[in-house]
Amino acid sequence: MDINYNRLLYGILIIFIIFTCYIFNFERYLIIFVCFLVFYELLTTKIIKSVNIYILFILIFLTFLNIYILSFSFKLIFIFSFILILLSFFLNKFENTIFVFINFLFLFSIFYISNINLSYIYLIIFLSFINDTTAYIVGYYFKGPLISPIISPNKTWSGTLSSFLISFFILIFLKYSIFFSIFLSISFFFGDLYYSKIKRFNKIKDFSMLLSSHGGILDRIDSMTFFTFILLAFYNT
Repeated sequence: MDINYNRLLYGILIIFIIFTCYIFNFERYLIIFVCFLVFYELLTTKIIKSVNIYILFILIFLTFLNIYILSFSFKLIFIFSFILILLSFFLNKFENTIFVFINFLFLFSIFYISNINLSYIYLIIFLSFINDTTAYIVGYYFKGPLISPIISPNKTWSGTLSSFLISFFILIFLKYSIFFSIFLSISFFFGDLYYSKIKRFNKIKDFSMLLSSHGGILDRIDSMTFFTFILLAFYNT
């Protein structure tokens, strides 16, 4: 296997930063820093140019309406977001506007979940890292048929299934139910696929080169997004 030393170096650096935040309890600083990078990346890509500000404002307004009027039902927000994503997939309407809203919702969710239990932040990061790494290595070695060549030309069945299984068994080991573990493990794939769809729609390979060969920060959080939504939706009753 050819080693991409640049990718390896940045991977080690990311792990070092996360480990340092864990040792010194800098999690909230890490979250704020990630939020800053996400906003910066969204504002510097061509995605922002086609965002409908009025619709984005309405979506954010409805989210806060749910928080303050309906006592924050995250299950309702999750269902609402899922419907929006399906609409963007099949109707090809307001893709970039919905994408920006989904990222806003993800950042809000990270802040919310950090106030519930900081260990969830590391669970999200750890499983996402294991999932992405497993899919990359197994897919590279075993290759095989692609799942969706148009949307994600490098995503193979072998890599996806192996990453699903390892995530599933880790969640089972952590005492999550079988149903919940399956649901969460699948969410990594759909998060990755959704972000890939947005990149294909905008005809870009990566959201940025902020992390060199790893792409941008949005390329790193893709698989975390739906996982975070589902985790909160089931937790927040």
